[in-house]
Amino acid sequence: YVDDDDADEADAESSGETELERETCQRCDGRAIPTRAKHCKVCGHCVRRFDHHCFWVGTCVGERNHGRFWMFLATQTAATAHAAWISATGIVGAGAYHRTWGEVWNENYASVLALGYFYVFLIFAGFLLVFHTYLVASGQTTWEVSRERSISYLRNLPRGSHPFDEGVQVNIRRVFCDAGVRRRR
Repeated sequence: YVDDDDADEADAESSGETELERETCQRCDGRAIPTRAKHCKVCGHCVRRFDHHCFWVGTCVGERNHGRFWMFLATQTAATAHAAWISATGIVGAGAYHRTWGEVWNENYASVLALGYFYVFLIFAGFLLVFHTYLVASGQTTWEVSRERSISYLRNLPRGSHPFDEGVQVNIRRVFCDAGVRRRR
């Protein structure tokens, strides 16, 4: 969250912004906010480098927790892949002891249904992991990608430009190592 004015001023100084270039949040009594911050209607707070409000984890994903959110997606994808693998090996193994797939189904229908469930969830979690990997590597957020033409600081740039991309290594470091580090004077 955007907490105090001192952090905002330090952030503005370090990024070269002036007060005129910074926006204010109308929902937070006109308080100045950093360029990539956005007010979350669900949480009722301004969030630095706002990505999205995630109803799965019940909070906003932004500057301070995007790296942890990526790790959550990686863990969910790996756990789902492992569960799908266990279900698949049980079904294939059962096929060795039965003459027809109908017999396998009759004795292992729960494993077949579980495999279908895990496969669908694996596609969902895997897609989100790949998408957020792309976002992290390119220095973008979900909000910026989905609302490119309506965000004031992106609307006049050519489509597909990445103004906050500092190279893959720096982008990854910013998300995973510098997350939430406050710059003070």
